[in-house]
Amino acid sequence: MVYAKLFNFYKKFQFTLLRLSLLIFKKRYIFNNFRNSLNFKRSNKLKAIFDFIKYNLKFNYKKDQFINVFIEEDLLLLPPYGLPINRKGQIIALSCQTNLFKIFYRTLKYLGIKRFLIIYIKFLIGFKFDRINDPLFFLIPRHGYTYKSPNYCHWLSEDLPRLRYLLQLDDSVKVLVNSDLKKFQKYFLELLIKNNDIIEFDLKPISLSKLYIAAVDQKFDHYKDVNNKINTQNKMNSDKESRLWLRNTILENLKLNDIKVIEIPKRVFLMRNKNERRQILNFIDFNNILLKYNFSFYFPGLESNEEDIKNFNKFEIIMGLNGAGLSNLLFMKKGDVIELVPPRKKNHYWFHQMCIEYKLNYHRINLDVSNTVIENENIEINIDKFEINLN
Repeated sequence: MVYAKLFNFYKKFQFTLLRLSLLIFKKRYIFNNFRNSLNFKRSNKLKAIFDFIKYNLKFNYKKDQFINVFIEEDLLLLPPYGLPINRKGQIIALSCQTNLFKIFYRTLKYLGIKRFLIIYIKFLIGFKFDRINDPLFFLIPRHGYTYKSPNYCHWLSEDLPRLRYLLQLDDSVKVLVNSDLKKFQKYFLELLIKNNDIIEFDLKPISLSKLYIAAVDQKFDHYKDVNNKINTQNKMNSDKESRLWLRNTILENLKLNDIKVIEIPKRVFLMRNKNERRQILNFIDFNNILLKYNFSFYFPGLESNEEDIKNFNKFEIIMGLNGAGLSNLLFMKKGDVIELVPPRKKNHYWFHQMCIEYKLNYHRINLDVSNTVIENENIEINIDKFEINLN
């Protein structure tokens, strides 16, 4: 009992120290920062300054997230997430679904505190690390439960949309991504990037001459969701215009109108891989309801990404548990999206926001569950209430 209390005290003390160190080291971006923001480098300086003042004084400014492209020079990136540190010893805070504290903690866990401090001090005193002199555009994912497993949904809705800002830059800028790219990452990068080379981060400290970072303004750390409620779960590190650009670019590049698709079901339930979390424990009973309402089963990712895009472009109704599979609504031409929301995701409106942007009809069913397995979020659904809501 005493050892358990001491251990809990030690863990709390450790996390408190980490948070204090971040307060000292962290460099936070401010929208339209004068010194290193591309958004300020435009011909109409007076309009830029006016926009900056209007934004900071909140004079009827557009209620949306803002993307800004920042330029950082002479940096060191630390594995496994490419945590950037400048010559002043500041850790660059990037907006992303996984907050900076988690990234910092995972970096320390990966390197070990001793090795982290040695690398950190060496960089500050001018030690020379392996260096990339080409200008780079930062696109290393910071989501997923480990650095080896980037999340499909966040890759589509947060990372890829920021490639729109790569178009502002010349072809000499290369794109920096994680090592050991997943199959879906390779597919979309090949589809979207034509003239720029891709460099994989090699999981070792590396210095950079210049890094372009497209990031959501930090003022929106606690922005309001579609129900006008403050909710950090719904913060995306991308903006609406870029998400629309991504969708249109992918569909145009595939020229879906010229492709004949075999007959497919119009209404589908999106199945999850049996090895994933958030499974339905009483699926046999749940399945009977789906069959009653003429739902077919579809496994996103079972075939190629291209096949998924073609199929989702033809689906009229998709239904699924809150999860990455629903992000394929990005490719729907029209129709309805039914999101089944477990209690632990009751404040999650990510897919609602996407449906609004893509002009899809959104339907939300907050699930009544009688049993939840906390470790893996498996649930047992109240079937009677589910059918009432489905009607």
